[in-house]
Amino acid sequence: MMRALDEVSAGMAVRHAARLFSVPRNTLGDRVLAYANAVRRKRNPSEDVPPLGKKWWHCVQRRHAAEITMRTPDTIDRGRAACARKETVERSFDLLSSTLEEHGLLNQPSQIYNCI
Repeated sequence: MMRALDEVSAGMAVRHAARLFSVPRNTLGDRVLAYANAVRRKRNPSEDVPPLGKKWWHCVQRRHAAEITMRTPDTIDRGRAACARKETVERSFDLLSSTLEEHGLLNQPSQIYNCI
């Protein structure tokens, strides 16, 4: 991701950098926006400037329409969505924690193996 950001800051198109370094374009675009905000704050430390927002990003997209495209995320099936809920993940970690305590493995990570 850092190499992709470096290339974008050197002038490479976001789309090309995302493809070249195998990073999601949306994520790279978000990072570019965050980087632009950081540079803007660094250049104007005494001013109370609002952060760059969606309008700035939309203007960048319009200027570089040939190089940047937005795509819709793939839908996930109901089973995967259920496994990604906060309650399910917390329950899984609670079960893992109790199992590790039961077998005395909390302080022995070298004794834990992934046997699927």
